[in-house]
Amino acid sequence: MTIGRAAEPARAAGAVVWCRAGRSRPTDPTGAPGRCAVPALASSAMKVEVLYFDGCPNHEALLPHLRALLLAVGADVAIELVCVEDTDAAERERFLGSPTVRVDGEDVEPGADKRTNFGIKCRLYATPEGLRGTPADEWVLAALGRRAAA
Repeated sequence: MTIGRAAEPARAAGAVVWCRAGRSRPTDPTGAPGRCAVPALASSAMKVEVLYFDGCPNHEALLPHLRALLLAVGADVAIELVCVEDTDAAERERFLGSPTVRVDGEDVEPGADKRTNFGIKCRLYATPEGLRGTPADEWVLAALGRRAAA
């Protein structure tokens, strides 16, 4: 199986590409070294995932912004891309749509853990700025802070 072109921009951002159908293709997980403004967030043990379906335009736009956001707070961790290929994988992964951002397995959207509308679809987030195809920065930062404090 070949990971589609949608994963290409992430490779430059130091991502690891995983496909939940059972195959993976790791890329350079180190990314560019950055200054650590918040040492507690620099742990390589922290896991940041972006779940998406192939062809989703929003995950491609999210990746450079997410990388910049992580580096801005000193979280120099790899972003793992998870390609969700079918409805069975969507159910297994509790995939609410593309893109989904998780920090250590926790969806960054408040209340997402109570939702059950899993499937292969575009995801819209009701952010303070209105509906968007990507999660609010403050949700990502809050999830990072919770994991750093744990």
